[in-house]
Amino acid sequence: MDNLTHSMTAAIAAKFVRTPTLTNDAGTKRTIFWLLVASVNFPDLDVVMALFRDPILTIKTHRWITHSVLAAPLFATIPAALFYRVSNLKNFRLLWLTALLGIYIHIVSDLVTPYGTMLLAPFSNHRFTLSSQFIVDLYFTFGLIAFILLGRYDAARQKIWQRVALIFMVVYLMATFGLQQYAGWRVRRAVKENQIAFEKISTLPLPLSIFDWVGLVQTKSGVHRVEFTVFDDKLVFEDLRHASDTFVERTRQHAQADWYLGFAHHPLVQSFAQEKNHIVEIHDLQFSAPARIVKMFGMKKPRTPFALRFTYNAAGEFVSSSFNE
Repeated sequence: MDNLTHSMTAAIAAKFVRTPTLTNDAGTKRTIFWLLVASVNFPDLDVVMALFRDPILTIKTHRWITHSVLAAPLFATIPAALFYRVSNLKNFRLLWLTALLGIYIHIVSDLVTPYGTMLLAPFSNHRFTLSSQFIVDLYFTFGLIAFILLGRYDAARQKIWQRVALIFMVVYLMATFGLQQYAGWRVRRAVKENQIAFEKISTLPLPLSIFDWVGLVQTKSGVHRVEFTVFDDKLVFEDLRHASDTFVERTRQHAQADWYLGFAHHPLVQSFAQEKNHIVEIHDLQFSAPARIVKMFGMKKPRTPFALRFTYNAAGEFVSSSFNE
């Protein structure tokens, strides 16, 4: 999720944190609020890896150790220690538990997005995901903001709005997960009806609507893709095939290509001529721009992010590799 939404979830959670009676004052509540907001954004400090200017290292470490449920208790000591030093609240246990809550809220919130979160790092780099919400969900974000503002400016019903905000957050997450399960069932049924021999099936949310989804079916020869709404009668797959030539065979021998094919949920290999060079590009279709969105806004189809490109010269010699974030 984006950091604005993370902050909104923390703001709502802060209203339900119970503090010891002896420290139950306005200053303590304010400290708990800001500590939760800081802690819920703490895991995204992994963006500092971008300073090394190595895009592959950046993507390898994104949502890695700072998003691990195993490492969270250790990382929680950092914001807790900082607030212990700068605030008047000197209950380190309370500060640590609050920071831990914030980090776990972040991890759970990221879990619903398709990118995947390495929950068991550093012992496993498997990326867990529920794939039930797009990375930026405007309905969810604006809904949270609306209820927070209502609670702030409607003092007479403040507690009611706080409870409604929490209910909205839980119900929305459950509803989108339910829709993902239904959309996934639709894709699996269509795969069975079309007798597609598959290696992996994913059903991912599309932006701007909780009813729009994309089904990706990995096969030995490539990827079958379908964009649909949960109201569509029939799903029609687009058959996208891996390129197969000597350049592709040579590319698959590269360590970077081997890593990327393992990283990508639904890799597609393309091979084409560009001016005097030959290009082999591997990209993950889960990150490709949705055709409906491109058409809706009349956009030129953008280059797919997280694409690994290998360049060969006219003599067929390897020149370079690049990674497009």
